[in-house]
Amino acid sequence: SINEARIKNNLKPVQNFVIDHLLEISDVSFNNKLSSSYLRWKELGDLRIPPIQKFHKFPYIIGVTGCTASGKSSICKRLEDKSAKIIDCDIEAHKGYLPSTECYNEIITCFGT
Repeated sequence: SINEARIKNNLKPVQNFVIDHLLEISDVSFNNKLSSSYLRWKELGDLRIPPIQKFHKFPYIIGVTGCTASGKSSICKRLEDKSAKIIDCDIEAHKGYLPSTECYNEIITCFGT
């Protein structure tokens, strides 16, 4: 036990005291008491200071990357649901090499049809 180890090290044994505890806070009547515990209990759930909302001058730019079927679209959908603006680079890239675009013509020039 801890006391055996303390005695071996020339320390006084620890005394054990049993203190009954309260099972429910509702059993305690804080009426007419001015203790620090009562004051803290009374303030539970109250905001001490109003929350500060700082808005940034520039928006965050978040890049979402990952392998196939890693959840990129799901994450983007959640961000979009929170009013984020989404630029789907896959869609933009596909637009870039549609027939009659400059990129498409360069691909045909380099690799043929």
